[in-house]
Amino acid sequence: MFVVTSPGPAEGKSTLAISLAITFAQSGRRTLLADTDLRRPRLHRAFRISPVGGVTSVLAGEQQLTDVLHETPITDLTLLPCGPIPPNPSELLHSAAFARLLKEAGERFDVVVFDSPPVGMVIDAAIIGPQVDGAIMVAKSKRTTRDALGGALRQMRDVGSNLLGCILNDVDLSQGSYGGYYYYRGGYAYEADRGDSDNGGQSGRSPSPRERAVG
Repeated sequence: MFVVTSPGPAEGKSTLAISLAITFAQSGRRTLLADTDLRRPRLHRAFRISPVGGVTSVLAGEQQLTDVLHETPITDLTLLPCGPIPPNPSELLHSAAFARLLKEAGERFDVVVFDSPPVGMVIDAAIIGPQVDGAIMVAKSKRTTRDALGGALRQMRDVGSNLLGCILNDVDLSQGSYGGYYYYRGGYAYEADRGDSDNGGQSGRSPSPRERAVG
């Protein structure tokens, strides 16, 4: 049972969470992919599933876990969508109801993968991290800065999360070196499909070594 997060938005964490869940399912393990991004859920779109009920419905006591599980076209892969977006995501993840959901999910499935918001934007992943077996950090080549990645890793360690590793996403293996790009951090309201700023993500000055993107 582990949580997938990233320093910031648009770094590929949800895609990676889906890919990992599919890999586990295809290996024959009963796998649950749960959307605990209670602010900007996406997984229901990827599987074209109605987001009417989900994690938040269970935590609010409106539905049972079995009522909101969705089988997917992939054998042994089940989806738990987010459900209605709540006004208090962090409080729900701190609740006894979430602890009960974790226990029940762990009893029903061999592997549980939680897709969570970027830890550099909100604290939700840092709340989930200590409650599960481990955390995986996702960084995007040419986008995530060393500062952002280092800060996200420290934040997860500080709350006692077991960091299983960091995955560098979107690496261009055809190029021998990278440089010149760095990441603009903004609010979590950032639109993931926008890409970088209008000038291609560059501010007109050379980034410092700590600002340069990883990869």
